[in-house]
Amino acid sequence: MRRDASRCVRRWTCFSCSAVSSLPPTFSPPGGEFKTPVKVRLTDEDPAAVIRYTLDGSVPNRSSPAYDGPIEIKGPTTLRAKAFKEGATRSISAQETYIVGE
Repeated sequence: MRRDASRCVRRWTCFSCSAVSSLPPTFSPPGGEFKTPVKVRLTDEDPAAVIRYTLDGSVPNRSSPAYDGPIEIKGPTTLRAKAFKEGATRSISAQETYIVGE
């Protein structure tokens, strides 16, 4: 069900804008409850896109950290990510919540 919803959002994003638009990043693994720290990978279908993220639930912007490898989540965290690409409209924010060690 979650994968179908993600696909639907991606399609809506592609077709809802008249300008070229970046798709939202994907998270692996998706949010949930984990007993031990988890390493989250962010990916985007466009290798030219820069993924920027936040760990406090705020909306990522161009000054947010750029993703460059797995992010280790050690406690309760809302991870948000957005794709930026020159010449394209930035993606919508995607988010997952990770509950770790509780």
